Parts: sequence; C-alpha cells; structure tokens
Amino acid sequence: MNQPILSSALVLLITASSLINAAPRIDYDIDNDGLIEIQDLQDLNEIRNNVTQMNYSGEADGFISLELHGDALYGSNDGCPEDGCAGYELINDLNFDTNLNEQFDAGDAYWNEGKGWQSIGSFFVKFVGEFHGNGFTLHNLNINRPGERFVGLFAYSELAHFHDFSLTGHIKAWSDTGAILGYAWKSQFDHLFADVVIEGINNEIDCLHNCEANRLGGLVGSSDDSVYQQLVIKTNVSGYNFLGGLVGVSHADKINEAAIQASIHGYNVLGGLVGQIDNAEIESVFSVVNINGHSSVGGLIGSSELTTMKNILLSGSVTPGLGTTKYARGGSLVGVIDKDEISKVISLVKLPIDIEQRHFIGALVGSAYDPKISDTYWASDLTLREDMFSRNYNLGISQHFELTDLQCASQFTNCNGLIFDQFSEPLNLNQQPLWRFGNNTQAPIISLTIGDFADRNGDGETDSWPVIEGPTRINNPEPVPEVPATSDSTNSGSGSIWFLLFMIPLFIRRS
Repeated sequence: MNQPILSSALVLLITASSLINAAPRIDYDIDNDGLIEIQDLQDLNEIRNNVTQMNYSGEADGFISLELHGDALYGSNDGCPEDGCAGYELINDLNFDTNLNEQFDAGDAYWNEGKGWQSIGSFFVKFVGEFHGNGFTLHNLNINRPGERFVGLFAYSELAHFHDFSLTGHIKAWSDTGAILGYAWKSQFDHLFADVVIEGINNEIDCLHNCEANRLGGLVGSSDDSVYQQLVIKTNVSGYNFLGGLVGVSHADKINEAAIQASIHGYNVLGGLVGQIDNAEIESVFSVVNINGHSSVGGLIGSSELTTMKNILLSGSVTPGLGTTKYARGGSLVGVIDKDEISKVISLVKLPIDIEQRHFIGALVGSAYDPKISDTYWASDLTLREDMFSRNYNLGISQHFELTDLQCASQFTNCNGLIFDQFSEPLNLNQQPLWRFGNNTQAPIISLTIGDFADRNGDGETDSWPVIEGPTRINNPEPVPEVPATSDSTNSGSGSIWFLLFMIPLFIRRS
C-alpha cells in the first residue's frame, strides 16, 4: 500500500507557521469541489509547506517520495470532503507587484533579496495535484534566480493538472525553466493564457562547466508524456540550446489547439512551439515567430523525430545560420525531421537568402530523413525557395506558389493551380470548421476554439491577439532596492517558528 506519512516535525512546523502567518479558516473548501481556495499570495506561497511523504515500496525502510498533493493548507484540511481535497483553486486575481509601483523592488512582499518568487516545490518535492485558475490571472510573476534549475511558478510536476488561468511575468533562471513549470511528467495543461519573458542565465560565479542555459519554454522547460490544449502564449525566450515558445524539450507529448507568438533567440534547436520533440502528436497550431539561431531552427519545431504534425499555420521570420559558416539547418516549419508525418501546413514565413549556399535551409524543412508529407504549401516569394527540403536531401516537392496565390485560393477556388480542397474536413474541438478562407486578398485563417488566428496580409505579424487585462505590467524587471530586504518567502517568520518549537516542550512539561 502507498501510505502517506507526515512527519511529526513537519506537522509541528506547519502548525507553527499557520499560527504566525494566517488566521485559521473554518472551511478551506467552501464550494465543496475538493479544491482548496487560494485567496491571496500568502495562500499561494503556503502550498509549498504542505508536504506528504509517500512510501511506494510498502517497506518500512523503502524510498520516501515528497509530494504536494493539494490536500491541505496551513496544515489543515477543514471543510474538505471525506475522501480529501486534491488541489487548489484561485478565487481572485493575484498581483506579485504587491506595492503597485510598477517595479520589482524591496517593497514587494516576495522580493526575497532580489530573487523574487521561489518556485513551489523542487526536483525532490513534486506537485501532484490540480491547480484550477477559475479564469483568474496571476500578474507580474517575477523570478530572478540565475544558475537555478527547475524554475517557474511551480518547479516540478507529476500527474498534475493546470488549467483555466492567465499569467504574466518575467523569469530569469538557468536550465529547465518555464513560466508555469520547470519540468512536467504526465501532466495536463489546458485553457491557459500567458504573456511572459523567459531568460536563460547561468550563475557566472559558480559556473565551471556545462554552463549553457538549455531547455527553456514559454510555459514549461522540459516535458514528458503530457497533454497541452487550448493555449494562447505570447513569449520572448532567450538562452542556448533547446528553446521553444511552449516547451523546450518534449517527449511523447500531445499538443492540440495552441496559438503561439514567440520571439526566440539562442544557439541550436529552436522552435516556435518546441525546441526538440519526439514520439509526439501536434495538431491545430498557429505559430507567428521571430527566431534567430545557428542550426536546427524552425518556425514550429527545431528538431523532431517520429512525430505527427497536422493543421499548422505559420508566419513571421526564421533566421538560421547566424554565427556559423556552413551546414546550418533550418526551415519555415522544422529544422530537422526524422521519420515524421506532416500534413496540411500553410507557411507564410520569411527565410533568409543563402546566395553562397553555405547552409541547409529548405522552404519547409532543413534536413529530412524518411518523412511522410502531404498537403503542405508555402509562399515561395517569402521563403525565397521553391524546394521543400534543403540540398543535403532529396529536394522533395517543388512549388512556385507565391503569397498572392495562397491569398487567392480557397477550398473551392483554384488560383494558379493551387486549391485547398483538402482543408475543408478538419474540425476544431468545438466540431466547427478549423480552416477558414476570406476574400481573394486574404491568407487562410485557422479557427481554434480559443479564437481565430491569421496573418491575412502576410506581413509576418498576427492580425489580432487576446490581451490579458489587469494592472500595469512591470516594464523594468531588474531588482530595484528601496527598503531593507526582507527574508526569503520560505523562511518568513522562521525565527518565531523556531521559538515556538523551542517552547513546546516547556508547555508539555507544565501541562
């Protein structure tokens, strides 16, 4: 049996912390849905302190896993159903700029000596519950922790579910970093909106080897066997290798209905959606990007293997080959593919000219190995290439269609030999037509359940984008000291807590 074990010291510490930091509630689950209500940032921060020890071996000396189940807050589960609570839910918008001065400074409650928010959990303490946003927003999440791994609102998840909230913020950390999570395993993400900046920065003082900031994503740094759907992400991601607008490195994930507006700058394996992906499924994605890198660079994926991609609309610009003399690989869709299946793609992406042909840049894909591709189209006057693949592989299909042809054609209209008759069948999650076609001067539209997305005039910019409403965003995320720094969030009130721990034996003796 998997027996939860809560150590007596931990219970004592949680109890002491709750006495100091928050007035106890009569009911932590007022609406009786099995989710504990998060009323303010103090509640959000307290999630980290409600740790359960799980012994999955059943042996007395077996391995103990530390987990955040979402079954308590301030050490209490009062008001939860008989079978317990299993997560948390927002009941308000929360703003990390607590003094509302539009700066990240010592006057903010989670300043933490300039480090900002500390991720909930860690590599050793996994979040395994549900986090339900109820449509609310977390504003101005600021994290300034160069050299730290597994960084985000949460650090690490297993079998978790994050959904129905918006997030804005600016995060500076090292590898395995994203706005919501550093690493996700068998977790689910749906109906999320984000407008975030992710900067990969090492700790130069302690950095001796392998110092590059890798595996950075707009939402999640690294991900295994997880599900993503109905997402809208606007992000700026910078680092070294494996950078993506959604996820940095992805294995066996399923992605369905995502809109990405990403500016990505790095070295190798950069993609508008994902940096590196394998054994995955990608469907119904709009990606408008500005990507600059060296090699394995693509408007959707940097490098992909054994992955299915279908119903993809691309725009923006992709520039591989910066800083290298030859052999850089890139394409408007993917930099490198290996045994992938690709169908129903429309690309309006601009690619750089390669007069001396120093690089392997194809209109759609840089390097391709045994792919299956059908119903894919690109504007050759934007890609500056007519061949699907680069010169280091069978050049694949050659097309002469220009932007005006892609704008003129539809499911029923043939323009210069182009007709999108195969694009009338796909449906979105609401079972409505996924692809729409305007007049003969408008490029196609992809109609997701979360909105319509397009670049009708093909200028590399999205026609419109959902705005996250709320307080003014912090324009300067650099730490700005104003008053003496406060203690770290996890140590808040620690002196009083240890005083209580010291006094408890005295109370016991006197009773």
